[in-house]
Amino acid sequence: MNRETLIVLAVAGALAAGGALLAAAFAPGDAAPDRTVAGPQSARVPTLDELMAHVDEEPEDVEAWRVIARLHMAAGRYLPAVEAWTWIKELRPRDAEAASALADLERVARERRVHTIPNPGPTR
Repeated sequence: MNRETLIVLAVAGALAAGGALLAAAFAPGDAAPDRTVAGPQSARVPTLDELMAHVDEEPEDVEAWRVIARLHMAAGRYLPAVEAWTWIKELRPRDAEAASALADLERVARERRVHTIPNPGPTR
């Protein structure tokens, strides 16, 4: 397995582990049977659109931004992932996960010879 595959698997695992907690925070007791996370208290998992609407209202919710960044990375949407991780770094300058993710994304850009905007920052 290459490093990029490992990153995607790690992100998927983190989403599976943390998704139930975040979902409970967004919609406690409002479970939809077709979109639930198994666990002691099944809760509806928020969509990316719902998460984006949430951070529009609460732009400093680092954990919501973290899920957004992981979702973009897992889907291969690297520029939005860079924007989300950069925003997290701005909110929490010593965030190790954000620093690591940004370094990985920079490496992927170099390997694919993709030009990125230096320190793009989020559009929020």
